[in-house]
Amino acid sequence: MFSKNNLYHILILALGFFACSSIYMTQNTILSDYTGVEFANLITASFGNLAMALGILTFVLLYKRIKNIKRFYIVAMILSIVFLIVFCFIENVIAMCILIVLYLFLCASGFCGGYHFSLIAYNIESGYRGRVFAIGYAIGSLSSFVMSMLPKSINASYICLFIYVPAIIVNIILVYKGNNMPVIEKSNSTLDFKKIFCLLSILVVVMAFLSLMSADVIPTYSYDVQSFFGESRIFYAIGLIIAGVICDKKKEIFNIVTIASFVFFFLGLFLFEQQILTSIIIGLTFGLYGFFTIFRTTAFMDLSKDNKNYIVYAAFGLLLTRVVEGIAVYFKNSFIDNFFYLVIAEAIALCILLITYFVFYNIIHKTPKTTVDKVKEVALQYDLSSQEEKVLSFLIQDMSNQEIADELYLSVNTIKNHNTRIYKKTGMNKKELREKCLMYN
Repeated sequence: MFSKNNLYHILILALGFFACSSIYMTQNTILSDYTGVEFANLITASFGNLAMALGILTFVLLYKRIKNIKRFYIVAMILSIVFLIVFCFIENVIAMCILIVLYLFLCASGFCGGYHFSLIAYNIESGYRGRVFAIGYAIGSLSSFVMSMLPKSINASYICLFIYVPAIIVNIILVYKGNNMPVIEKSNSTLDFKKIFCLLSILVVVMAFLSLMSADVIPTYSYDVQSFFGESRIFYAIGLIIAGVICDKKKEIFNIVTIASFVFFFLGLFLFEQQILTSIIIGLTFGLYGFFTIFRTTAFMDLSKDNKNYIVYAAFGLLLTRVVEGIAVYFKNSFIDNFFYLVIAEAIALCILLITYFVFYNIIHKTPKTTVDKVKEVALQYDLSSQEEKVLSFLIQDMSNQEIADELYLSVNTIKNHNTRIYKKTGMNKKELREKCLMYN
């Protein structure tokens, strides 16, 4: 787990998330002093979130049209520094708002965020992605908490530049020295990409709505959101780490807990309305939000299992979430003021979530008939046992030994032994077996 490669990308994510989350907080605080909290929240929570979504979409559109996307990343990060510095020294409200939007468009949750997520999808094995992402985000989350504890004269003034600018520069250096993501010639996936992508997008949109109502609207009943920022970061970090470990070790359990967490959010509405166990539930709400964060990330990263061209969509879950959060700002007060409408909206969203998840689950676990036939042909040709045939069917899907072990209820060592015998009997490596067994249209 803690290989040099994994630690390298954990640090990139940690610095990126810290720069985005903390600077987001700083810009909001400074703007509030000029315009008031309500207007500042409108700019950062609505226009800011939509700008981040647009930044990710821009990355997706440019990725296959530019030979060296890394250069654009470096330029974007340098511009982010410029926008941040200018923001801290001007007093014109309109200019400040424009600079906030431009910074978030380019920063580690916008254009550069798309690059960060794709780096993980390209460079980290699927069996470690959950933990690498979780640890990186958890470190960034806790760092933001520490930043929020500093006096306002530091975290909401030009002095913060002495913290933020070096962090961004280190992030640029790490990405510059790391591997680029070459554009790989397109090949068809063994699964229906468009169908899976659409269902996954619906899942994430509904999850984003439910989590927004829970992690943002619910605390309004009992807490001042700003004062609760520190504790929420801690609970969020804990939830991320737990979710990341379970995601890598027991994917099936992770999915179940993720879906179940939204049922908890729904029940939490009633408990909050009655002021029952509010402190405990608020902690669980932010902790379980970490499961959604890991799901929306790793689910889109997993699309690249059969086709590396799909790594460009690694941050698409974040894009969809930002869109929901940006638009929901305009409806949030109506939900808060009318508990009945909030309950109805969450109940409908929860039903859609459950139905879509089960449809999605059935599709991604359905092996194409042509592939099954080819696996059987290979098994007969090279005299593979029935168990070896099962292992082969999973092996060619680029599943890790742990994932295959979980599917077949066997130990990892047993799977390794089966792999060795398969390679010996067929005289082919994993890549050759995939080419022989997978049928592309």
